[in-house]
Amino acid sequence: MDENKTVLDDKVDSVKKKISFRQIFNILIIIIMLIFALQNLESIRVSLLFFSFEMPLFVLIIAVFAIGFFTNKLFKKP
Repeated sequence: MDENKTVLDDKVDSVKKKISFRQIFNILIIIIMLIFALQNLESIRVSLLFFSFEMPLFVLIIAVFAIGFFTNKLFKKP
């Protein structure tokens, strides 16, 4: 019986993952960014090269954050 319990405990321990400080920090940054974005709901005019259009400011904030996030992942050193 004890052998079965030990094997089961080992499997349970291998499934559990620890949350690192970096993951907690990233979650905190995302929450702060979402609060900031949702407090800026007014529409603004955005100009890019020859194009100009209106969009909600929170969409622009989230889009720029996502571009920065994926750029970081793309150029991150292994």
